[in-house]
Amino acid sequence: MMRKLVSFDMQTFSDGQFAIPVTINDKTMNLTVDTGSIASSISMDAAMQINSKLIFTGSGGHFLNNIDVNYTTTVHSFVLGPLHSDGDFPILVIPNSVTTVSSPGLLGYDVLRNYDAEFDFYHGKFDLFVHNTCLGHAVYWTHAAFAAIPMKLDAAHHIVVRAYLDGKPMKVIFDTGSSSSIMSEDAAKSLFGWSDKDPRLKSAGSEKINGGEWVPVHTFPFESLVFDGIAVMNPQITLIPRHNFRLDRYGDASIVLGMSVLRQLHIYVAYDEGMLYLTGAETQ
Repeated sequence: MMRKLVSFDMQTFSDGQFAIPVTINDKTMNLTVDTGSIASSISMDAAMQINSKLIFTGSGGHFLNNIDVNYTTTVHSFVLGPLHSDGDFPILVIPNSVTTVSSPGLLGYDVLRNYDAEFDFYHGKFDLFVHNTCLGHAVYWTHAAFAAIPMKLDAAHHIVVRAYLDGKPMKVIFDTGSSSSIMSEDAAKSLFGWSDKDPRLKSAGSEKINGGEWVPVHTFPFESLVFDGIAVMNPQITLIPRHNFRLDRYGDASIVLGMSVLRQLHIYVAYDEGMLYLTGAETQ
């Protein structure tokens, strides 16, 4: 039997990301729920506001576009609704450029792994459950067809699953902390056989991803992204140069799927079971 521990209303931002309230050292702040982050974190500014001591490690990981994380801190309390840490709790301290004023931090894998997590974007709900013991029966919201996909965690604990982009098989990362869905342009050209002069490949200017260097970006009219029969049509995927993508640090995934695609799905992450369950966002 499934047991829900807590339900949050998503505070959704204009870029599609969402946050929930978390109380750290008695100060409540909205953290972006980030399945792509190895650990929970707060910005440099937020760490200063709660008078937290920074510890330089030089090895806290990386964000897309080669943004390094070099600091950690330990907080004496970390409260998520009725759920709370037992004593001191270590978190990362990340560059201000990765966060916003509205959401000065990330809720990451170190917390999420302790539960099953449901992302109901259509109703604006984020729910945490006790790990489901009824294997294969996590999709309670519909009797319609759903996808049940084995998931693996790479070296950075990203959720990695197999999907088909315009019929080509590939590994993709589910990253609710990214507003965009991103793929290496070099990898896409190699996989699909495009030339540099393909008229379908359009320049979209440049973006300052995660506050790092300006990155030239392109778009392509992809037709479908399919997960075990559940399809997202016309997925919006941004193409960037290989050296800005750099997922090779962790594994061989080809795409980081952010909210531009994920919002079109209803997602249940069964961390203990190692399964990802999907339907369309509006499936009832």
